Amino acid sequence: MARRHIPERLTISETAHELTVDDLKPLVRLIGDEVKGRKSDLVDALVAAMENPKQVRAFYDGLSELGKRAVEEASHGAAGDLDLHRFRAKYGQSPDFGGAGRFRNEAQPTRLRLFFPLRHALPTDVQDLLLTFVPEPPPLTVKAGDDLPPRVRRPYKNLGRYYPQPDDEEVELRVRHTARAALQEVKAMLRLIDAGEVRASETTRRPSASTVKIVQTVLTDGDFYDEDDQSERSNDPASDLAMKAFAWPMLVQAAGLAQLSGARLQLSPSGRKATTKPAHEVLRMIWDKWLKTSLLDEFNRINVIKGQQGKGKGGLTAVGPRRQSVVAVMEEFPAQKWISIEEVFRVLKALAEDFHVSRDPWRLYIAEQQYGSLGYDAQYAWESLQGRYVLAMLFEYAATLGLVDVAYISPEDARNDFYDRWGADDLSCLSRYDGLMFVRINSLGAWCLGMAKEYEAETAVAAEVFKVLANLDVAAVAPPLNPADALLLERFTQRQSEDVWHLSAAKALAAVEEGLTIAELRDFLTAKSQTALPHTVEVFLADLEQKAGQLSDLGAARLIACADANVARLLANDRRLRKLCEPAGDRNLVFRAADETAFRRGLREMGYVLPPPR
Repeated sequence: MARRHIPERLTISETAHELTVDDLKPLVRLIGDEVKGRKSDLVDALVAAMENPKQVRAFYDGLSELGKRAVEEASHGAAGDLDLHRFRAKYGQSPDFGGAGRFRNEAQPTRLRLFFPLRHALPTDVQDLLLTFVPEPPPLTVKAGDDLPPRVRRPYKNLGRYYPQPDDEEVELRVRHTARAALQEVKAMLRLIDAGEVRASETTRRPSASTVKIVQTVLTDGDFYDEDDQSERSNDPASDLAMKAFAWPMLVQAAGLAQLSGARLQLSPSGRKATTKPAHEVLRMIWDKWLKTSLLDEFNRINVIKGQQGKGKGGLTAVGPRRQSVVAVMEEFPAQKWISIEEVFRVLKALAEDFHVSRDPWRLYIAEQQYGSLGYDAQYAWESLQGRYVLAMLFEYAATLGLVDVAYISPEDARNDFYDRWGADDLSCLSRYDGLMFVRINSLGAWCLGMAKEYEAETAVAAEVFKVLANLDVAAVAPPLNPADALLLERFTQRQSEDVWHLSAAKALAAVEEGLTIAELRDFLTAKSQTALPHTVEVFLADLEQKAGQLSDLGAARLIACADANVARLLANDRRLRKLCEPAGDRNLVFRAADETAFRRGLREMGYVLPPPR
């Protein structure tokens, strides 16, 4: 969207001269002067009144409460400008300026018009005068509550008589407390990647459809919606309701915990370390990295809105500042309180001045660019553009990471704010996120957002997950196991039956080859069994740990053959080469590939040369 034009700032005298006689007469009547004379006389009367501190204060005192708020907002604004869209969002209605009063039957202006005689900006000298006594406007208040209603009405807008009118039907809310699941799922996701089960596109780095289904199997409480919620129409936004299963592969990549190797994701060194870090620290690190990533723009997930890929003036705005705008508003919300999405929208409209999804909404469209462009009535498309972006960011990413609890309904017919858009007749919703009704910043979210200095995880009674037996069997106590536990256990053990695994030296050593450690296995078994490990298991693990520590990988090496044993001994004992190579039999020498340049230089100084490999 083009940057909003800020008009040139004028004094009251300059402003008055810009007005016509017909504009000036109603204003002069408001100050109590007789309306007569030429334009210059009317200008002098208006300027004299608005440069008089006592009169200006009297005019302010005589305003309605809403009128006073308008003057306060403009006075303490950087440019003396009154943004009516933000004002309506903050106070629920526009201030009353009255009519122009130019004609006999036309409504007269209110005294508020004296402060804004031209457009909706205070004259510079009037603003300076007002700042000497006008208080700062009251802070925005956020409507929040401790409890949720069991059922809600859909947030329908009255689009006129040609569209279905808002109804009184109430729909049952589904509530999801997300922190506990996120703390478990982040480790499960890392284990799933470590097992080589996660694939992504090499160009977009988005998870494949098969990967989304695999990720769904390790989600603690499942995704927010299931197959029963999906639309049967393949071209409808509600036909694909995967959120958490799509978000997790993107989040771990954005955080640098996983990287592509071919078509599969593999853990990075920081991802390997994250498997043993406290889960809440990993989640906060992922959130911080996500706010800065350009890997994915959440608005791209609003698939039904086309034309998003244009660059330059037609492209989407930078996603980083957009995220920061949402976060800044989230930080205004009270923690542990439920806030309706309509309230979230209202606060964003009031506080986020430059919050726009697109530089040019005419480039965005539904179904067909000419007729379905969102540029038509773009000022009324806030919910379709900025609103849907906010829903996607909160529902698919903040909630997946466990920062906000969510209350929602089915997305189908949840909102009607797009029904009047050309090409939307057959759509049940504009996005998979339309059903989000309420959010609540939980204790994990307050800590990740910097609203709380510390995070205290909910205390849960440690329970015995499985028994570790003397015969090296591991038996589940209360199956099924948590997905993250099952993934780690299967890396080190051989499955014997549905609920029994056997510690295997071969599998354990294979896991060590892939970067895991025997110490990690020991800590895992001890924590999950809640008892000391049997002696036979301790001996088994100690033997594995001892063998696993006997060898070190020093990197790739080069093996060269000498013409005879004398040359091999001469080279191996030379002061320039003896620290770089080792004998390998009578006629061979071996050196690290990383030392090849230094080794060749030493050979040349001795009068020898190593030809290139055949």
